[in-house]
Amino acid sequence: MKPTRRRSKPQRRKARAKPSRPRSPVKKAARDTVESLQKEVRRLRAARGKLERRLTSAVQEIGILRQLEFRIQSLENDLDKRDQEIARLRLERADQLSQLELRLGGASIVSTPS
Repeated sequence: MKPTRRRSKPQRRKARAKPSRPRSPVKKAARDTVESLQKEVRRLRAARGKLERRLTSAVQEIGILRQLEFRIQSLENDLDKRDQEIARLRLERADQLSQLELRLGGASIVSTPS
């Protein structure tokens, strides 16, 4: 039997340092375009965040205004009821005065101005 020869591991090739060549203007322009687009995206996202905060604030304000509007409507209804009650009481007082005058036989009753 013949002795077998051991094979050594193949040696890796050393990476050659590529000579630095000037970058092509097309790639630089593309990179600049990408960077400017990224900057624009960041600016638009920040603007969107500000608009969302303003929208949230506006919605909250609308909610508060609606609550106040309902409260105003309730108070106006209460005021109308009060005015109706005052008018009813004045009519009732006028009727009582006229009945009293009839009972007294036409004597004049001086009422306090209202």
